[in-house]
Amino acid sequence: MDPNGVSLPRFAVGHSGRGAVVAVVALVGWALVARCVHRVVVRGGSMAPSLLDGDRLVVLSRPWGDHVRPAPGDVVAIVGAGPIGLSAVITAQLFSPAHIVVIDLADTRLEAAKRFGADVTVNSARQDPLEVVRGLTDGLGADVAIEAVGVPETFELAAELIRPGGRVANVGVHGKPATLHLETLWIRDVTITTGLVDTYTTPTLIRLLAGGQLQTNSLVTQRFALDDMAAAYDTFSRAAETGALKVVLSPESARTERKVQELAGATA
Repeated sequence: MDPNGVSLPRFAVGHSGRGAVVAVVALVGWALVARCVHRVVVRGGSMAPSLLDGDRLVVLSRPWGDHVRPAPGDVVAIVGAGPIGLSAVITAQLFSPAHIVVIDLADTRLEAAKRFGADVTVNSARQDPLEVVRGLTDGLGADVAIEAVGVPETFELAAELIRPGGRVANVGVHGKPATLHLETLWIRDVTITTGLVDTYTTPTLIRLLAGGQLQTNSLVTQRFALDDMAAAYDTFSRAAETGALKVVLSPESARTERKVQELAGATA
């Protein structure tokens, strides 16, 4: 139960939720997130909430790698091209890296990574990511490797991609143990950090959004009405096929769009 007396469901629908969509009431969690973001905008005192639309604010519910700090000229390898990985692509560019390499299994998401600013993409089903990264770095490896999936294999790949003295940042949401290969890492002076959405940099992100420095609108790829929630989750679950990144549920917009399409079909 939240401080306002709202009873929250045991199963929370969201980017880290697991299972089936059980009821619209689960959306109360998103309502609370939206209210928190609204408070940050108002209390910051530097802008009015009307300067930012809902699409630009909703992306702040994703991890943005607050603990990742590439240096100018770094080679940044990002494992995973979902919304978390693409958020890392967007913010990594603020630090002027030499290369941003994105690794994924879905060509549709790798194409999205290029649109958001990655200059090298690797489909790990067809190419060896380690070979590609070492080819860009005289055999050394990436200065920064960001794990943005949350499965053991991708964490281990991120640790394998890193150069001596490099930094591995885990921002994926893990549900299973992953192996830390100290037999190869112990002598390499590697720093590993973990973290999720701590909101510490949210005021900075809001200022960057308001100033047009973060182009995030394209992260929203589909819209559905609340009564089409099951279809929305089906679309998101087939992201490699549908190209889904962020799927937005809203009370009216998708229903109105569907009605327009129906009317257009009736008059064709």
